[in-house]
Amino acid sequence: MLKFEIQIVADCKETGLVGKNVGKNGIDFWVQNIDKVDWTLSFDTVILGHTKILSQLVGRDWIREIFFKCLKWKKNLFSYDDLSDYREEIQEMKKNGLKVYWSSLVSEVDKEHYMNKLFQLSVPTVAVVGTGSKQGKFTLQLQFKNFMEKLGYKVGFLSSEPNGELFGAHKVIPFGYGSAENIHEKEFIMAVNYALHEIELKNRPDLLLMGSQSHTVPLSMGNLGFYPVYQHGFILAGDPDAFILCVGPDDDITYIQRTIRYLDSVVYGKTLALVLFPFRNEAPSSTLVTHLTRITEDEAIKKIENIRKESLLPVYCPNIFDKDIEKLCEEIIVFLNVMFGRNFSGG
Repeated sequence: MLKFEIQIVADCKETGLVGKNVGKNGIDFWVQNIDKVDWTLSFDTVILGHTKILSQLVGRDWIREIFFKCLKWKKNLFSYDDLSDYREEIQEMKKNGLKVYWSSLVSEVDKEHYMNKLFQLSVPTVAVVGTGSKQGKFTLQLQFKNFMEKLGYKVGFLSSEPNGELFGAHKVIPFGYGSAENIHEKEFIMAVNYALHEIELKNRPDLLLMGSQSHTVPLSMGNLGFYPVYQHGFILAGDPDAFILCVGPDDDITYIQRTIRYLDSVVYGKTLALVLFPFRNEAPSSTLVTHLTRITEDEAIKKIENIRKESLLPVYCPNIFDKDIEKLCEEIIVFLNVMFGRNFSGG
């Protein structure tokens, strides 16, 4: 799915990942100690994940240290975290002909010019949403996009993940972990809507795909941190025609049902299918790492049948059943053909 080669995967020793193999599909990637990386190697760009909490815990400003290394060894920098507080380092990088990139929360939108009006999107829009975090939502978006493109459909992709553009997203508006949630909801709605409109104009897609962040309705009340305010705004901005809801193996069925009822009423779209992520996070909440354990195929089948029975919707699990991504795409195509008739057809 990437259009570039990864040479090194590195981390600091405090995460406990150094020395582990994080490769997949028969490709080995042994995590190196970041303090022992050979910066004279030929890689030209450093992709820096979220490090702000890690910096606080270990007492090292990882962003500043990586800036220093990039300047010394002439490497470009792509960061998941906001770098706007590192103006001097950014200027030095640019002076040396190096590139620095991160996704800000939103792009500037001239609210007075648009008078609070939103664009009405003219192509079908599908949103991938979820009941929680670490459910494979982003992976599902990439699987869906790739398969639809194999069928001849041109997919415009708006991602809410900071690494979205590395995987082919046309626009990125990050509002999940590590994003600066300091923008008014109405401004956020306008920015998302405008981004989708820009994708529609510049890329002329047959279909728009937008991927949300964890949770869609509150699990509990009484704290602003529990309220998925930006997820709500994200949905209003795109007014999706169809929703794909990602669920976990331990999700309470009443919570799933609440989420479906919300999705089917908040805009004019419809929840078409659920996707089960067949992994549990076994890592203690106090740790910095995620430890996912996969449920068995038999357990997945039982979960799927139970969720299907209670939700009255098709449930897929592409992580276990390879053909399920094809079935999911067919489900979406049939629905959109009914909605849009001959107007919805692949290139």
